[in-house]
Order: sequence, then structure tokens, then C-alpha cells
Amino acid sequence: MADAALSALKQARAISEAPMTRQHARCPWVFPNVSGRAMSDSTMSKLCRELGIQAVPHGFRSSFRDWAGEQTDAPHAVMEAVLAHIIPNAAERTYARSDLLEKRRKLMDQWAAFVKEGAA
Repeated sequence: MADAALSALKQARAISEAPMTRQHARCPWVFPNVSGRAMSDSTMSKLCRELGIQAVPHGFRSSFRDWAGEQTDAPHAVMEAVLAHIIPNAAERTYARSDLLEKRRKLMDQWAAFVKEGAA
């Protein structure tokens, strides 16, 4: 996993385990809202505006998908799994039992290198 992503996850864990938020420690979300639910898209968009980031959360996902499709040889299923998209065909979904974790990890490492290079 990319160092920056791992650092962000460690920081998020520390925040979620703080005494004030301990009731949400078992929450499945990396960045929950104050009620322990997933942070909304509008909250993320507001945060981006407040931080001066000229992007929207869905744009991050779209940029990743365009890059992965154009610049890598990752299989379609891996790209879609990274985005947590559901396989639309019920029969195909029934037989898709792998989480493709190692392939997703490799693709995300490539993405992290690409983003880091662009930020330099």
C-alpha cells in the first residue's frame, strides 16, 4: 500500500479510537460522520471547497477510472472492484467470489505512484 494512504488510514484510526469517538470504533467506515454513518458526498464536497481543492469527490473516482482504463493493463473486473462497483449481472455476480485483493493492491500502488509523480 502506498505510504501516504497508509499514513492517512493510521491517522483515521487514531481519531476513531479517541475517547470522544470511541462509540464509533467498530464503524465500518474509514471516515464516518458524527453519527457513525458514511460521510456524505456533500460533506466531502464542502470539505474540498474549504480546503481550496478544486475537485469533487466523484471526480477523484472518475479520474482514477479513466487513468486505469487508459494507462494500465488491469482487467476491467479489477478496476471495477477498486471502485466497489457491483457486478450488474446476477449470474456473473454469483460466481465472482474473489475479492481480487492482490490485483487491486497492485493497481492502487500504480495509482499512488502516478498521483505522487503528478504532485511533484
